Amino acid sequence: MTDQNKQSEHLSDLEIAKVVDLMIEGKAIPSVLQDRLEASNQSRHEVAELYRIAKEGKQSAKGRRVVMRPRSNLYWVAALLMVGLMASLIWFFGPSADNLAQNQDLDPVEEPNQPKDKIVRTFGDDAPVFPTESVEEVLATQTLKEEPAPVYALLFEENEELEPLVGNQIRSSGTADFKPALDYTVVLKQQIDFSWADKGNGPYTLIILNNRGEEKARFSTTTSSLRYLNNLPQGLFYWKLENEDDLLYVGRFKVMPQ
Repeated sequence: MTDQNKQSEHLSDLEIAKVVDLMIEGKAIPSVLQDRLEASNQSRHEVAELYRIAKEGKQSAKGRRVVMRPRSNLYWVAALLMVGLMASLIWFFGPSADNLAQNQDLDPVEEPNQPKDKIVRTFGDDAPVFPTESVEEVLATQTLKEEPAPVYALLFEENEELEPLVGNQIRSSGTADFKPALDYTVVLKQQIDFSWADKGNGPYTLIILNNRGEEKARFSTTTSSLRYLNNLPQGLFYWKLENEDDLLYVGRFKVMPQ
């Protein structure tokens, strides 16, 4: 892949803000943006960082121009320019500082047995001391933050509380043959048919939850089947079947983009 193709796959600030808004609102990400997001590690990194900030309430992603943290390459260039600027200042002001010290009867102080590139000139108690670390020494003090997981992956993370219940059923209830099967996959807006073998344990309550355990839909029925006109966003979902006395079953299904 050429550098030009890589650049075209990277999402702009406005596109990244749009993706985060759609994720927060639980809406589907357009397939064009989804393909580019999956093809660009940097875009996924920036979307995940902005999504985390928005969820914590520290920054609103709507109505603002998103300011991303600097790219790593720009950071190293800035560090090199800063070191070069400091070296120029020391070289330029060195002779002037010597003259100033002579006028004020203050002699420049040079620490003995120091390399020439490590000499620090001081002029009084309040005079500044210029750092002389090399670029390698500066970089050695930096710590890299662990890159967060892509936002798309968060939609399909399993729920730790619901997972132990998935696929289990109350055998004594007599209710069985639950559908859809585990990890059944549908596309956006595709209807879902729920059914089970009715052994006279109704009325029933069917509850649909997202992978954060948040209730998205609830239905009551006295029959053994229910057709759901799916309006869920993409992600991993769970469904629970209950009667007045027991939790009868917990299933799991996925909603994928078209």
